[in-house]
Amino acid sequence: MCKESENENKYDRLATLMFGTQQTTIKIFMDQNRNVMAKNAAILGCIYFFFLSITNGIKVPMGIFMPCIIIGCTIGQLYFSLHEQIFEGT
Repeated sequence: MCKESENENKYDRLATLMFGTQQTTIKIFMDQNRNVMAKNAAILGCIYFFFLSITNGIKVPMGIFMPCIIIGCTIGQLYFSLHEQIFEGT
């Protein structure tokens, strides 16, 4: 996990998602006890979609299965955040 410079006890969640392994990123999204902020999920999803679009068009044998799962996790997290805000009072 990447530490922020001003406080040694805090961690940058987006850096943890970006620079960790893909398996760790998926585990963070699937864990019930961890909350991923919606803006971090949106940024991560856009970055992975951009890189997946580039690598899908070139003739290099690269796996697209794990990045597709990560993009699905980010969309699911954004969908959950939206529903949580809409139906918060009910």
